Amino acid sequence: MFARIVRQSWYITQVRTRQGGWRTPYNLAVDPRFRFRRRKASDQELRHEQQSEQDRVQRVKSMSYGLVIPAYLVSGTVAGWLAGSWLDQRFGTAFWLPTLVVLFTIASFAMVIRLMASLNN
Repeated sequence: MFARIVRQSWYITQVRTRQGGWRTPYNLAVDPRFRFRRRKASDQELRHEQQSEQDRVQRVKSMSYGLVIPAYLVSGTVAGWLAGSWLDQRFGTAFWLPTLVVLFTIASFAMVIRLMASLNN
């Protein structure tokens, strides 16, 4: 087995034949230890992997912000509604509900604005 290993992919090692083709040596194809041997990646492949990882992280962040912003807006309004209705029932008044709904909605908008400002930095 003096064949020079020319090409290795992520799943199996291949060697160059005398006719110019590629073949998988029998002992490497059968032996499970060599099945998942990985070749050393070039600098260009490493940069591509890092860039694709950064793109994936950016997409996940964008999706999470797309879900967090509506959740902030809805949760502020719902929390104001629940707190106001509880206080109105507790004290027998009628002004806590609209007051707290407006205040909690303003607070949720402030949270969204603060989040958007942190994204720009």
